[in-house]
Amino acid sequence: MLEAAQRRREEGVDIVVAQMAGHGRSPATTALLTGLERLPSWSPTGPDELAVDAVLARSPQIAIIDELVHSNPPGARHPRRYQDVESC
Repeated sequence: MLEAAQRRREEGVDIVVAQMAGHGRSPATTALLTGLERLPSWSPTGPDELAVDAVLARSPQIAIIDELVHSNPPGARHPRRYQDVESC
């Protein structure tokens, strides 16, 4: 996914990393994130959650969002992250 994101960025596509899991990231994965714009990974429901409003405000052509099966915490806009993505 990140290799494709890098290629798209090089092609001039407006692409951002909207949410990427921070746990267990390998050096290779960290290297693939180099040069990609990252949106804040904090929302009113807590750190490391998809900031839906930030994605909507930034309005990129492509937003990279990790862990679509993630269960959101209480108070989030939707119960699951994939539902957040559908609203973007």
